[in-house]
Amino acid sequence: MSFLDKFSQWARESIALKLFVIGFLILLLMIPIAMVESLIHERGTNKNNVAKQIYAEWSGSQTLQGPILTVPYYDYYWYNYDHKDSNGNTTTKKELKKKIEYAHFLPTKLLIEGSITPSIRYRSIYEAVVYKSDLKIHGTFSKPDMSEWRIEPKDILYDMSSISFGISDLRGVQDRIKMNFDAKEYFFNPGIKSSEVSKAISSGISVPVIFDKNKQNIAFDFNLKLNGSESLFFLPYGKESMVNLKSTWSNPSFAGDFLPDSREINENGFTAKWKVIDINRAYPQNFKGSDIERLKKIKRDHFVGKYDYHAVDQNYQKSSFGVNLKVPVDYYQKSTRSIKYGILIIILTFLAFFFVEIFIKKRIHAFQYILVGFSLVLFFALLISFSEHIGFDFAYLISSIITVMAITLYSKSIFKNKKFMLILCGILSFFYAFIYLLLQLQDYSLILGTGMLFVVLSIIMYISKDIDWYNIKKEVGSSNNDRKQPK
Repeated sequence: MSFLDKFSQWARESIALKLFVIGFLILLLMIPIAMVESLIHERGTNKNNVAKQIYAEWSGSQTLQGPILTVPYYDYYWYNYDHKDSNGNTTTKKELKKKIEYAHFLPTKLLIEGSITPSIRYRSIYEAVVYKSDLKIHGTFSKPDMSEWRIEPKDILYDMSSISFGISDLRGVQDRIKMNFDAKEYFFNPGIKSSEVSKAISSGISVPVIFDKNKQNIAFDFNLKLNGSESLFFLPYGKESMVNLKSTWSNPSFAGDFLPDSREINENGFTAKWKVIDINRAYPQNFKGSDIERLKKIKRDHFVGKYDYHAVDQNYQKSSFGVNLKVPVDYYQKSTRSIKYGILIIILTFLAFFFVEIFIKKRIHAFQYILVGFSLVLFFALLISFSEHIGFDFAYLISSIITVMAITLYSKSIFKNKKFMLILCGILSFFYAFIYLLLQLQDYSLILGTGMLFVVLSIIMYISKDIDWYNIKKEVGSSNNDRKQPK
């Protein structure tokens, strides 16, 4: 026998070489797995882009700020100038002058209550959540107290006051906004009148009002019909702020710096109530001049994950709170989580084929391994393609059945043994059922996954405990001869 013949025979019979080839094929199959994962990410990005287009045409996420009462006052200062007399002598003189400055006050009480009516808008196969809200905003302002800044009451210009209210996307406003202030009717105008307030509220409305200096408290109220998308947030500008919301959306996600004090969620929707007092936030009730810019502090620690296709790419303001209207099932996120188990399925399936090959002494070619591996990879491509049309659960069921049946029928032509074919079918069915269970139980997926791996490893150790890995061919051959001997 020539060297090439001996090498060829060794290559066919070497267990170490077979394990090396299987390991190499597993590494090779990580390339198409990465390609499918990239496809899922690309489809998820397309969904995000379509959702942004819908939001751009409807209205974006809404954050409500205010109202803020702005009251002007006279500020006195000394003006120094040089004066020349008739003799040409220069002397420095000073003159008391005054200019208008502004003080800003947040409401003593602020109550926002209303309803959110969501709907899902479709474009092609993608969907996005939008809503209509009907809000009633009312509360009271206390008489401005400027004594801490040593401003005399006679210098306060109550009749030149104004109120500002922030709405992050004014396209969502459906009707003219009429406010009752001190039993008088005013209509809001677009834009923020005060240049100082506009540095704290980038988008909003304002209206000039007259604050009766003889009253200690003045009530206000107005209704706001507002369209938005995906989320509705509030700023607790009242000394005591309360927000009461109800909606028919049954899958809310409460977010921000404050969670509801009470909430109720069922299949018919949700109700939620917040109560925030001034001591809970990091800014005071009164501001002088440009100090109101402190309201513009941004919370930049909001994490948007790589595959968090629901996350709103925005910076939430400090002390904001509210609700996100989430789509109940995100098949892209679940598909991404499932593909992370892809390499595990390939390894366990190849091990099953390898042990069948050992026990029945049926050689399986590397090309047959790679065909089975590609079938396992295509499961994830089937999963995402079906999910976009029929939902994740049904897509997972159909894709797993197709994959298991294809590999099982193919194994029948390889093994020529119905028993081992059924065993392999059971093993694959168990793998896919267990992975589906892991996807549903997110909090317990780690402990269940590691536990399953330990059990599988223990079974492999038990099955292989009596195998003489250095003399497999002789051992099996001897066993066959012993069985053929007559009793």
